[in-house]
Amino acid sequence: MSNSSSVPLGLLLFGASGALIFVGCYALMRAVNAVRLAMSGVQAEGSCAGYSAGRFGQSVIVDYRALDGIEYTMTTEFWAGRLPAPGSRMDVIYLPRRPKISDVAPLNLWRVMSKSVTAVFLFPLTLALAISMAGSALEKMGVAL
Repeated sequence: MSNSSSVPLGLLLFGASGALIFVGCYALMRAVNAVRLAMSGVQAEGSCAGYSAGRFGQSVIVDYRALDGIEYTMTTEFWAGRLPAPGSRMDVIYLPRRPKISDVAPLNLWRVMSKSVTAVFLFPLTLALAISMAGSALEKMGVAL
């Protein structure tokens, strides 16, 4: 295969490595936010505003008012079990400095750990794959390492 025909494949591999880095960083960010919520989150009273259909099933939309007086809306990732009635009271836990980072209270250890464990495995894996793919991409494009 000639060097010029390898350039598109190299660019494709390089783009895929960038996408993998994005996925790994996203998983890491979700884990950090879950731990921050568990450690320094503030609880607020909210209410069920409705439902949303997501990739993993039903989600619940919750409106809540933060300490700064501003009303925020959050959507759960998915909802297991019986859906709350619209307008019913729901407690929310959020970060005081970034109220949009929130979750339904109580924030149990299982939810925090599931996000953290995923990031512990996913971030290094995606980083290693991305570095490997970037190296292959540079090799295909004829760049000496």
